[in-house]
Amino acid sequence: MSPNEHQAEHSNSDSTPSLAESSDQIESSDQIESSDQGESVGGGLLVITGAKLWFMVGGALIAFGLPALFASMGKDGAVLYGQYSDINNSLSILSMMIVTGGVQAVSKWTSQFGADRERAQGAIWQLWWLMLGLAVVVGGGFSLAAPWIAESRGVPELSAAYRAAGGVLFAYALYVVFIGVLNGRKRFKAQAMYDAGFTTLKVTLILGAVSLGWGVTGAFTGFASAALLIMLIAALKVGLGPRGARTSLKEVYGYALQVMAYTLVFNLIFKLDLLMMKPAALATLGAAESDRLMGIYNLALQVSRLPWQVTIAVTFVIFPLLSEATFAQDEERSKTYIQQTLRYLLILVGAACAGLFALPQTVTSLFPESYSEMTTALVWTAPAYLCFTLFNLCNTLLMSAGRATSAFIIGIATVSIAAGLYWLTLYSGIITLPQSLSQYITVAGQVALFTFMSGLLMGLGRLWVLFGPPIPLGTTLRTLVASLCLWLVGQHIESSSRIILLASLAGLGALFFLVLILLGEWSGEERAALKSKLSRRRDHA
Repeated sequence: MSPNEHQAEHSNSDSTPSLAESSDQIESSDQIESSDQGESVGGGLLVITGAKLWFMVGGALIAFGLPALFASMGKDGAVLYGQYSDINNSLSILSMMIVTGGVQAVSKWTSQFGADRERAQGAIWQLWWLMLGLAVVVGGGFSLAAPWIAESRGVPELSAAYRAAGGVLFAYALYVVFIGVLNGRKRFKAQAMYDAGFTTLKVTLILGAVSLGWGVTGAFTGFASAALLIMLIAALKVGLGPRGARTSLKEVYGYALQVMAYTLVFNLIFKLDLLMMKPAALATLGAAESDRLMGIYNLALQVSRLPWQVTIAVTFVIFPLLSEATFAQDEERSKTYIQQTLRYLLILVGAACAGLFALPQTVTSLFPESYSEMTTALVWTAPAYLCFTLFNLCNTLLMSAGRATSAFIIGIATVSIAAGLYWLTLYSGIITLPQSLSQYITVAGQVALFTFMSGLLMGLGRLWVLFGPPIPLGTTLRTLVASLCLWLVGQHIESSSRIILLASLAGLGALFFLVLILLGEWSGEERAALKSKLSRRRDHA
C-alpha cells in the first residue's frame, strides 16, 4: 500500500509522497517562496484529487498486475505474490506512520506560521531532524534487521527484498518533509505533479522489474529506486531554505508524534491479519503453502477494499463541513451531516460489497486458477470491509467533530480485539487450530468481520451519545434485506463464462437498488428533488 491511500482517508488537505515525472516540471524553491498566497483551495483539491485518482489506478495495476506476472515466471504465482504481500504489509504499517505524521506536521506548521517566515523555516528544520532520525532508526534498522526478519517469516532468500523495503522507509521519511512544505505553502499543482509522477514511476519500475524475471526482490528494488529518486529530486527542487527561528520542540514534535501514533494503530487494525497469520501458517502448512495462503488472502483483501475508496471523496467533503458545524455548536446541522453521510455510504458501499458477497466467483474467475480459494475468502472479507468502511468513517466524523481522543480509544480497543482473536484462533490451542489453507482463510475472514463490526458498533455508539442515532434504523434493515436477496439470487447463478458472470454481478447491483426502492428507502420528497435536479441539468445542457 502506497502512502497516498491512507493519507486520503484522514486528511482533507494533506497529500502524500509521489515522484515527479521530470524534474524540470517542478517549481523551484525560489518560485515557491515568491507566492505567499499559494493556490485556491478549490483548484488545489481538484488537482490533488486528480492525482489521487491516478494513484488508485496505479495501485490497481500493481495489485492485480503482479499476480499475472508472477504466474508467468514458471512458478506458483500465488506463492510469489504471497511473499510480496507479506513484505509489503509489514512495510506499509511503518511507512504510513512516517508519511502521515511527517506530511501533516510539516504542512501544519508551515501554514500556521506562514506569515512569520522565520518561525515557519525554523519548524521545517526541526521536523527535518526528527524525520532524519526516523529515517536512520526505522529505515536503517529495518534494512539491518532484514536477514533476521526474512528468516523469521520463512523466506531467508528474500533478505535483499527486505533490505530494499528499508530503503523505501528511509527515502519516505526524508521526502515527506518536502511534500509537507509544498502542501503548507498551498503549492498544490507542484504537489499533485509529484503524486502523479511517483505513481507512474513506481508502477513502471515495480512491474518492469518483475516482468524482467527479477521476482519479489526486483519488485522492492524498483519500489526503493522510485522512492530514493523522488527524495533526491525534491531535495534539489524544493529544499529546506534558511534555518529560521526555533519553536518549542514539545509543540512541534508533539503533533507529529500524535498523528503517527494514531496512524500506527489504524494500520494495525486492518493489517494485523497478514502479520499474525504468516507465522502460524508457516508452522502448520510449511513455507510454500503459507506463502500461497498470503497471496490468495491478500488478493481477496485488495478486491474487498475497492469499495472503501469511495470514502476518499466523502472524507474530503464531510470533514470541513462537520468541523464547521460542531465549532458553531449547531447540533441539528451536525446530526444531519452525520446521518446523511453514513446513510448514503452504507447504501453505496453496501451495494458493492453485497455483490461481492453474493457472487464472489465472478472476481475469482478473473485471476489464474491458483487463486480459486479466493472465493471462500470474499464471502467473509466483503462484508468485513463494509463494516471497516463505516468504522473508518465513524472515526473520521469523531475527529472532525473535535473528538480525536474518542477515535483513538476506539482504535486501541479495536486493534486489541483483533490481536486477542487472532491469538485465540491461530496460536492458543484453546480451540481447534486451522490445519489447511481453506481453514486459515475462513478463520482470518471471520475474525476480520467480527473485529470491524466491533469497531463499527463502538464508533456508532459514541456518535449516538454525542449526536443521537447516526444511521436510520430503516435504512439499515432495508440494506440487510437487499443484501439477503442478492445472496439468494447469487446461489442460483452458475457459469464458466466470465462475461456472463460480470453481467450477472452488474445485474445484482441493479437489483440491490430496486429492492431498496420497493422497500421505500427514498421518500416521495427525495425522489421529487432528484427528478427536479436531473431535469434542471438536462435543461442546462
